[in-house]
Amino acid sequence: MVTPSSFSITSEPTGAGMITMTLAGELDLVARDSLRKAIDQAIWSERAAEIQVDLSGVTFVDSTMVGVLVRGRNAAMAAGSKLYVRNARGVVLSVLQMTGVLASLTPPASESV
Repeated sequence: MVTPSSFSITSEPTGAGMITMTLAGELDLVARDSLRKAIDQAIWSERAAEIQVDLSGVTFVDSTMVGVLVRGRNAAMAAGSKLYVRNARGVVLSVLQMTGVLASLTPPASESV
């Protein structure tokens, strides 16, 4: 029996044009469209200057979601904004490292929060 993955996405302004998007649970194909929409809304509707994606509550991430994060970063750059991930741990950190995208999704040391 296949059960749907469970995930949550919350987004809140944290001042000075920054939005913190907190993700939790398993981020896989099921979560793809929800995360895309949340990122697009932060970029285009809310006009965030910076989006911080907190992955501390994420227990699993697949290649689909890595692609969504990279797409989000590219869309943010095109809009003159920034998108970074933070608090990646365990298997999530390993996946981001193995796919070679961690460096491009992490803020430079001078911008780390």
